[in-house]
Amino acid sequence: EFWFVVNHLQRGREQTRQAQAAWLSEWAQRRAKTQTNPAIVLAGDFNFDVTPYTKHGNRAFDLFMQDGMFRWVVPGCVDTDTCPLTGSGCNPTFNSILDFVFLAGPARHWSATSEILFKDEVDYCPNERLGTSGQMIPGGADHRPVRAVLTF
Repeated sequence: EFWFVVNHLQRGREQTRQAQAAWLSEWAQRRAKTQTNPAIVLAGDFNFDVTPYTKHGNRAFDLFMQDGMFRWVVPGCVDTDTCPLTGSGCNPTFNSILDFVFLAGPARHWSATSEILFKDEVDYCPNERLGTSGQMIPGGADHRPVRAVLTF
């Protein structure tokens, strides 16, 4: 048995995102102290703004990772420096990984890989120019999917 959690943390308000990251971390820590200590897989749009080339993120990422509760299943493109210029998102304003798979509890020890899909597909993230302002607006998806393969 394992628990699978999907979420989308706040994008625009940093303090809210930081609080959400801390709440998730505390939730997992409480679960780890129970007799069942479940294997936990967390996936989704965390908006942690991790730069692929440095593996450093924003304050919410630091809060989430500080206690060592979670193992990030790092996409292969991060290690090979082949991530899309926009990371896992499609918006050229952000050059970072926004979407993650984390493992907690016994799941931390599972064999796991992840990859950002469609990273070479230019048409997956089409953008359109808005009127004469030239502002880019999403014309399709705003994030690329992240696939994880877990072996337990």
